[in-house]
Amino acid sequence: MSAVTRVTFLINSFGPGGAQRQIVEVCEQMPPEVQTSVAWYDRTGEFPQLPENIETLILPRRNRYDPRFATALGRLCSKSRTDVIHAWLGASSLYAGLVRQVPTKVPVITAVGCSRTFFDTNPLEGRAHAVAALLADHTTVNCHDVIDWLCERGVPRDKITFIANIVPHWAMERTPSTPDQQRALLEELGLPTDVAPIVHLARFDAFKNHDGLVRALIALRKAGVEVPPVVMAGRHFEPERAEHVRQLAAREGFDDLLHLIAPVREVATLMEAARLVVLPSHSEGLPNVVLEALALGRPLVATRVGEVPTMVEHGVNGVLCDPGDDDDLARALKEALEMPASAVAEMGRTAQNRCLATYSGEVILAQQRALYERVIEQPRTAWMSRIQRAMGLQR
Repeated sequence: MSAVTRVTFLINSFGPGGAQRQIVEVCEQMPPEVQTSVAWYDRTGEFPQLPENIETLILPRRNRYDPRFATALGRLCSKSRTDVIHAWLGASSLYAGLVRQVPTKVPVITAVGCSRTFFDTNPLEGRAHAVAALLADHTTVNCHDVIDWLCERGVPRDKITFIANIVPHWAMERTPSTPDQQRALLEELGLPTDVAPIVHLARFDAFKNHDGLVRALIALRKAGVEVPPVVMAGRHFEPERAEHVRQLAAREGFDDLLHLIAPVREVATLMEAARLVVLPSHSEGLPNVVLEALALGRPLVATRVGEVPTMVEHGVNGVLCDPGDDDDLARALKEALEMPASAVAEMGRTAQNRCLATYSGEVILAQQRALYERVIEQPRTAWMSRIQRAMGLQR
C-alpha cells in the first residue's frame, strides 16, 4: 500500500465552524511523518488558529470568475506538493473547477458533514453535495444516513466512507479548569458568575433550534422549575434569527436570563462552568459540541438527530429528546436539572470513558490515513467524462 505523506485540506472559509475545527484537530494530531496544509479563500470570520508548523494558503477569489483563483488552485493542487486533497466546499461548481486543475494522479476526496435531513429540507445544498460526490474520487461522511442518500443519487457505495469526528486534543489530557478560572471567564463574557448557566454553543440558524430551547425553558419556568441563566454563543449566520430569539424571550419575560454572545475560544472552560450543555437541533451530522461535552464529562441534553443516538445512550451518558418537540425538550431539561449530583458525576465518567475510547485521534486518524492510502492507490477515472455524465451531457 502506498504511504501518504502530504495531505492538503481545502475549505471555503476558516470561520468558527465544525468542519474548520475538525481540520485543526486532524492537522494537530496527524503523526509528524505526514505533512498537512490548509487552504481557503473566504477571509471573513476567521477564527481557529492553526499550529505554526502547518502550511497555510489563502487563495485569491473576489468572485467565481476571478482568474487568479484558478491559477492559485492549480498551484495548490500540484502533484509535486500533495498526495491527496480532502475538500470541504459548498458548491459543486467549485469541485468542477478543482477537477479541471488537479493533475490526473492527485485524488480528490469530498467531505459531507451533515445528515440527510439537512439535504431533504435544503434541496439546492443537497444537489451541490451530490454532484460534488459524483465528481470526486471518494467521499467521506460523518453521518451514516447520508450514505444511502448519496447512493440514491448515483454515487457508488464503495466510493463513500464513514469517518467520525475526532475528540479535540485538548480534551484528551486536559486538567479541568478551576472554579476561579470559570468565574473569571464568565465575568469576562459579561455573564453572571454566581450561578452555573445552561450553555448552547451553535451558529444562529434554523437547524440549531435556539427558539425551541427558549420556549421549553419558558414553559419550565412557568411550571415552577428553577431555571438558571442561558448562554447562547455562536456566529450570527442568520442575524435575523438571533433577533427573533431575543424578541421571543422579551415577549415572555425571559430576557433577564438569556445571554446571546459571540463565539468563544475557551470552549472547554465555558462547558466546565455550565450546569448543562444543550444541543436541541433539528438536524446534525456528528456534532462537535456533543463530542466535546462527552469528552469533558459534562451533563448533556441533545436531540435524537444524525449520529447523536450512536454517541449518547439516554440516561447513561446523557439525556435525549425528540427533535422539534418543545414538550419533550422541556421534559429532558427538567430531568437533567433535577438529577442528583452523584448521578451527574457517574454519567460524566461514563461519557468521558466511552468517548475517548471511540473517538480519539489514535482511532480516527488511523482510519483516515488508511482511506488516503487506499485512494491514492486506485487508478483515476477520466475527469471530463465523469463531469459530462454527472451534468447529463453524456450517456
